[in-house]
Amino acid sequence: MQRSCENSRDYIDRHLKICEEIKKPLVMEEFGYPRDGFKFTPGSPTEARDSYYKYVFQLVADNMKRGGRFAGCNFWAWGGFAQPRHEQWQVGDPYTGDPAQEQQGLNSVFAKDKSTLKMIREENRLIKK
Repeated sequence: MQRSCENSRDYIDRHLKICEEIKKPLVMEEFGYPRDGFKFTPGSPTEARDSYYKYVFQLVADNMKRGGRFAGCNFWAWGGFAQPRHEQWQVGDPYTGDPAQEQQGLNSVFAKDKSTLKMIREENRLIKK
């Protein structure tokens, strides 16, 4: 987790610097983090993901409060009410937020992920202020 946060901060800082130089906004798109223990099923723990998302959202909010170049962010991806039938997508399976070549549920945020959804709502309020 620590290395992921450090790498993300480095990536964001480098891109914010470029955006400042070219006077353009930055949108942090499609960031994600797997479920705890690399579990894929809806309802499996998301403590590390929640921490990582909160970290990224906080970087965005802090930059925006300082009048920085961040214009927003979005996580990857909304899985909603999908119930993956197989770890790897197969014809006839419901679509999650994960592409067919990835494990279904790897980065999907499902409607059952209550702690993640709560944290996203709370952090979104900070970003909007």
